[in-house]
Amino acid sequence: MDSPDKPEVASIRVLIIEDNQLFSYAIKYILELEKIIVKDAFTCESAITLLAKEDFDVILLDIMLGDNMNGFEFLNFLKSNIRLIKSQL
Repeated sequence: MDSPDKPEVASIRVLIIEDNQLFSYAIKYILELEKIIVKDAFTCESAITLLAKEDFDVILLDIMLGDNMNGFEFLNFLKSNIRLIKSQL
């Protein structure tokens, strides 16, 4: 029996931040099979734009981003700019 405060899988929103499009599409495909709502971002800039506009329950972050910052730097940026995003860290 499901707990009353546990969200339905279909209502979970996931953001994938991954610069390798093949990996991102593979992860997205698997999650969407489970009816999970998935958005993807291939750069830190596009991730920031999405995070400013939408709420996400889960963020899957590549730590080896080939962008202008790696995943650790991006996470530190998000923590110090928490007011810019709608999702909770």
